Amino acid sequence: MFRIALILEENRELEFCKEILIKYAVQYDLEMDIRIYKNLGACMEELPDIDMAIINYEYYLRKETMKGKLNPKNEFCGICFYKKQLDQEGYIFEDRPVAYIKLSEFDTYVYSIISLLEREIKKHNNVLQLNTRFGCYAISKNDILYCQSDLKYVVVYTATKKVYKKVMKLSELEGLLGSEAFLRVHQSFLVNRDYVEELDKSRGILILRGGIEIPVSKNYAKDTVNSF
Repeated sequence: MFRIALILEENRELEFCKEILIKYAVQYDLEMDIRIYKNLGACMEELPDIDMAIINYEYYLRKETMKGKLNPKNEFCGICFYKKQLDQEGYIFEDRPVAYIKLSEFDTYVYSIISLLEREIKKHNNVLQLNTRFGCYAISKNDILYCQSDLKYVVVYTATKKVYKKVMKLSELEGLLGSEAFLRVHQSFLVNRDYVEELDKSRGILILRGGIEIPVSKNYAKDTVNSF
């Protein structure tokens, strides 16, 4: 789901932008949620859930108290200002906009901007961020071999031989990973199926790359077998 906020003053501009966005969604089979706001204040509350915000630049300039507050609210949201005319004056970068677009050329450039933001979102979503007492770590999900619960901790083992430990439940970590690549095979084990080399049914184990053996419990055996 790609979520877009439209903060526009004129209904004519609103309908124009909305029509182009719907056309893009249909053409590229993109599930899109278009949210319409009449003011920045209302949008600010939901900004953490927004992927792209399209804002009337002249309106933004008049909202002095809002300048510089959009980016800290959601640094991954692509702020896109549109202007009736592009000139050399009046460009503001406090909120780190990804683009300025001339309204008459909106359909020409918005497609490439959405495509770029989609790629960035996928890249961001493929990273597990763990905050531990030793520091904050960004771990590529592709590098994770398996995760194991150990008393009140979960331990993340990676293909790069690095190990990360955090106080949390394995079910919480499973929710953070949120990927079909990861499979729960035991109350205490979560594996990256991309690293599975063999399923030994007689012994009730999965063999991962490097000969690592992971037990498969009876409660998860059926789902584990079906997943392969």
